[in-house]
Amino acid sequence: MAKAKKKQLVKVQDQTRGSPKHSELAERFKAICEQVRRACAEIGAKFYELGCAWRIIRDDRLWQVGGFKSFAGYVERKVHRGGRGPTKMTVYNCMKVAESLTREQALRLGPTLSYAVAKDTEKVQKEVMQLIKDGVSTREVMSGLRQKKEDEKAEKSKASEAAAELGLQVIDGGGTQKTTVPVESLRKAVKKAEQKRKASRGKDVEKGTVRMESAKGKGVKAGWAKTAVIEVGGLTVTIEVNNKKGLLRFRTGQ
Repeated sequence: MAKAKKKQLVKVQDQTRGSPKHSELAERFKAICEQVRRACAEIGAKFYELGCAWRIIRDDRLWQVGGFKSFAGYVERKVHRGGRGPTKMTVYNCMKVAESLTREQALRLGPTLSYAVAKDTEKVQKEVMQLIKDGVSTREVMSGLRQKKEDEKAEKSKASEAAAELGLQVIDGGGTQKTTVPVESLRKAVKKAEQKRKASRGKDVEKGTVRMESAKGKGVKAGWAKTAVIEVGGLTVTIEVNNKKGLLRFRTGQ
C-alpha cells in the first residue's frame, strides 16, 4: 500500500527583515485583521490607524498568508465584503493619509480634508496646516481647496481655447512654410486616419486611403512619434506628429 504524501507547510517570506515562519506571519495577519475589524466600526475617528494597518498588510505582503492572490483581492473580500464594509477608495485614501501626513496632522484635519490634502502637493499640505493653526475652520479650508480646483480647471479650459490653432511646419521640396490649423480639425483628421488604419490593417493601401505608421530612427529621438501617410492620385503626403513641440510636419512626394 502506497504511503500517503506528507503535507508540506507553506512558508511565506515577510518583506521586512528576517524570514519568520508561516505560523508567525499568520498570527500577525490575524491580529491586524482584528484591529481593522474593530476600527472599521468607528472609521471616522480611526481612519489614520486603519491606513497604517492596511499599509502593513500591503507592504509586508501579509495578505498572502490569508490565502489571497493580491492585496486588491484581500480588500474586496475581507474589507469591502460585498458592500458591508469600507470601499476600495476609502482603503486607499486612508493609506495615502498615513503615508503623507502625521497622526497629529490627520486628526486635526479630519477624514475628508485629510483625504483631499494627502493627494495634493507638499506645498499645499503646509499651507493647509498653517491655515488650521491660524484658526481657519476645516470647512472654510475645504471650500477654498474646491474653489482652487475649479479655478485651475477653468484656467486650463481657457488655455485650451487660446490654443485653438496649432502651429505646423509644411516641408515641400526642401522648403519650409509655417501655417496654422484648428485643433478640432486636427483631432478629427487623426481620428479618421486611425479608423481607416484599423479598417485597412493587413491590406494593401489604395489611392485615397490613410494608414498610420511608427516613425523610426532619428525621428523618434527628435520627438516625432507617429506618421500618417495619405496616398491620393499618385501623390504621397506624409504627416509627422511631434507631441512634445505641438507640431505637425508635412512631407510630399511622388
